[in-house]
Amino acid sequence: MVTFFELLVIAACMTAVLVTVIRWYPRVDSQLKLELLFFILIMMVSMFIGASFFLAYPSALSLTYVVGGNMAVMVLGLVFILRNMEVDAQLKIFDSSQVTLYFSIILVLNEALMGFVFKEAQTGFVLNTGNALRDLIALVNISVNTYWFFTPIMLEMIFALTLIKKRPRMLNVTYFGVVGATALPPTLIPIPQWENIGFFFTLFILLWSLYSGRGVFKASDRRGIIMVMVLTVCLIFSYLSKYWVVYAAAILITVIWFYNDVFKRKHLELNQGLSLTVKR
Repeated sequence: MVTFFELLVIAACMTAVLVTVIRWYPRVDSQLKLELLFFILIMMVSMFIGASFFLAYPSALSLTYVVGGNMAVMVLGLVFILRNMEVDAQLKIFDSSQVTLYFSIILVLNEALMGFVFKEAQTGFVLNTGNALRDLIALVNISVNTYWFFTPIMLEMIFALTLIKKRPRMLNVTYFGVVGATALPPTLIPIPQWENIGFFFTLFILLWSLYSGRGVFKASDRRGIIMVMVLTVCLIFSYLSKYWVVYAAAILITVIWFYNDVFKRKHLELNQGLSLTVKR
């Protein structure tokens, strides 16, 4: 197994890469740049899947499969980009907000896979129940309910918030609830004593967000309140039933909504700024 310090350094590097991708994405103005960002994310997904396979079955043969698979993904991705480069270069204006949801899903998928791989490397956990549904539940549970997922995703979401310069108070309250749900959740630290502490802390954050969001009329803000309500219900259910995979699934869906909402608002902010510049 890999030491905690080694995993920490790798996690910091991976988080830095994803933060950079988050920073670049809203300002993408060409198909080529968008394809390059998707290429980076897909390559990271391929690397995490390959790493999880190698950790589960460490051998020279599995390493060969992993390297070969990653090389195949890289070559196919580069071929696709190079093949479309001439056409992409002719697109003077491109609205990347059209694919923001897909971008957000792949971004969160990277974080979830990183959580699983690092947990696997740290504990030696392997999916081997022989049941596809149980394996899927275990995969979601192990991938999300760990500090290898919660801490990086919290830092990345905080950074994403800095992209929006003018945030109304209601939006800050909603985002605070979502980010707070990943700060100190009950499953952050794998000790029984922390479960109660994390539950009441997270519940307080979510309830405060809902209380502060009362009387919301804008549809875009109401969606955020609904996501916080879903998180609250799933948190309480998971705490009472001890099925923490429910909270993990709710976190994944909510974070995807969060990135999708932030990126769309940033695109709108940039477009408004461009329109004002053109008028002047």
